[in-house]
Amino acid sequence: MPTRKRRNSRKTGSHKFFWGILLAGAALTAACYFPSPDDREAAPDSEEKGIEIQSVPNGQDIPQYGESKAQDSQADVDSEHKDTDTNKTSLEEKVREFTSQTVKAAEKQVRKTTGNAFSEKKSPSSGSSSAKAVTPDEKKTQNRVNLPADGKVRLAVCIDDAGRDLNSQRVYEGLGIPLTLAVMPNEPHTSEAAAEWKSKGMPVIIHQPMESVSGKGMEKIVIKDSMSDEQIRSLIRQSIQQIPQASGMNNHQGSKATTDKRVMKIVMSELASRNMFFFDSATNTYTEADKAAALYHVPYARNNLFVDNSADVDAICRMIQKGAERARKNGSAIIIGHCRPNTAAAFKKMVPKLKAEGIEFVYLSSLTGK
Repeated sequence: MPTRKRRNSRKTGSHKFFWGILLAGAALTAACYFPSPDDREAAPDSEEKGIEIQSVPNGQDIPQYGESKAQDSQADVDSEHKDTDTNKTSLEEKVREFTSQTVKAAEKQVRKTTGNAFSEKKSPSSGSSSAKAVTPDEKKTQNRVNLPADGKVRLAVCIDDAGRDLNSQRVYEGLGIPLTLAVMPNEPHTSEAAAEWKSKGMPVIIHQPMESVSGKGMEKIVIKDSMSDEQIRSLIRQSIQQIPQASGMNNHQGSKATTDKRVMKIVMSELASRNMFFFDSATNTYTEADKAAALYHVPYARNNLFVDNSADVDAICRMIQKGAERARKNGSAIIIGHCRPNTAAAFKKMVPKLKAEGIEFVYLSSLTGK
C-alpha cells in the first residue's frame, strides 16, 4: 500500500509539472503573438492599395522578456544553493517551485503585455490590504469610461479621398447627417469637391498624402522624411492654397511619415499657426503625431476603424455597425470611409438604422476639442 501511495504521489507531481509547463507555454505564446484589440481592429487603410498596416515598435512598449528570464534564473540558482547546503529539498519540491515561478512569470508577462488580469489570491498571512471588489455598476463605468455626461453615443465619420468621385460625394451630401470630408490635393476635382461640400454647411479637411513604410502606391506629391523642413512646409502651404476651406488635416497613407518626430513637428507647427486640427488616420500602430500635436497645442483625434477595406456593400455595413458598437462601449468613436460608390451605398443603408438605435452622428471636430 505505501508503494501505491508513493506512485500516486509521483503521478500527481508529474501531472502538476505537465500542466504547469503547458499553462506557462500557452500564456507566453499569447503574450508574444496575439496583438492588442486595438492593433487587431485598426484595419489597414485600403487607400494604401492593399498594403498592410505598418508597425514601428516603440522601445518602451516592448516587453522586457530578458529581465524576467534573468530574475527566474537567479531564483533557480539560489534554490539550488540552498538545496546543496541543507540537502532537505526534494526533486519534486524543486519541480513544483520551478513550475510555480514559471507560471507566475508567464501570468505577469500576460498582464503587462495585454492587460489581461489573472485573478491573484491574497495570502491570509499577508498584512497588505486586498483590492476592492468591483461591483457590477463599477464594471459598467469602467467599460464606458468615455461616456458623455448626457449619456449620448456619438459617432464621427470622415470620408476620405474626396476630389476624385463627385457622384459618390453627392450621395453623402444627401444623407442629412454631420460628415467631415477629407479632400485630396492635386486631384481633378479638388477645388470643386471642397467648395461644394462647404456650400452644404459641412466641414472640409485636407487629406494630405504622406510617405508609407513600403513606398508602394504612393501619390506623386507626398510628404517624405527625406525632405527638408522648408520643403515640407512649402508642400503643406500648397495644399492649403488648393483647399482654403479646410479646418483640419489628416494623413493619406503616411505609415512612415507619421512615425517621424521631426516631420510631425513641422506639420503641427504649420497647423497651429492656422488654428487647424489634426486627425490621425492611424495607418500605423505607432505614431508621433499625438505627441507633436500636444507640443504645439493642436487639437488631435485618432481613427478607430476603417470600414471599407472590402468593396462588398454588406461587408462595409457590418464594419459600420462595428464602429457603432465601439461608440456604444466608449461613448464615442471615429470611423473612416471613402468616396466610393459601394461605401456610399452602405452608409445610405446604415444611417437610418443607426439613428433608430440612438446613435448620434457628429462632426469630427467635436471629438478633437475644436
